[in-house]
Amino acid sequence: MKKRVDKKKVLIALILVGLFLGSLVVIAYASSCNFVGSKNSDVYHYPDCRYAKNIKSGNRVCFDTPEDAIAAGYRPCKVCKPPSKSPPTPTPTPTPTPTPTLTPTQIPMEWIVKADT
Repeated sequence: MKKRVDKKKVLIALILVGLFLGSLVVIAYASSCNFVGSKNSDVYHYPDCRYAKNIKSGNRVCFDTPEDAIAAGYRPCKVCKPPSKSPPTPTPTPTPTPTPTLTPTQIPMEWIVKADT
């Protein structure tokens, strides 16, 4: 006995999957830019700035750091106020090596000083 598959349901499911995957690609592209600018201006923005959202994808320029944007001739947006230089990278503090402690069962007998009785 074969089950009959409704072609409309399959088509709708495929369309929904396609829309979902397409939105993931857009989200991944948008999140890969730390700062964005337009080929038609000299201003760089945070990707979620209202002015950055108006930039057409063909005119969008991505920058990893503010220094990259400034080196390309862009200035920070006065609305979203992205930084003009990257924050300093913190220097890792060395973790001290713990000194080993001995339990009473690990102490050698020759270390034990016997009291005079």
